[in-house]
Amino acid sequence: MNKVKSQNIEVGKTYFSGSGGRFETRCRVLEMGLTVHHLDGKNTVLETGVRFVQVKGPYTGKEGTITLKSFAQWAKGEVATGKE
Repeated sequence: MNKVKSQNIEVGKTYFSGSGGRFETRCRVLEMGLTVHHLDGKNTVLETGVRFVQVKGPYTGKEGTITLKSFAQWAKGEVATGKE
């Protein structure tokens, strides 16, 4: 499976990890454009953070924030509307 392109990720949509079955993880995007501090030793700050909530998986209901690039690499596809 291919990853989702960064420019195609949207607030309100749900994306899946692609592992399938009972191990599949799904996350709904809550907000984008957040400030993210990287742990790169340079204290790099980017405004590409994606806040999400896991809606299926071991941490269902938990929220997190990662960079848009990382979220796009994780996401293997968008969950069809009504299938969330």
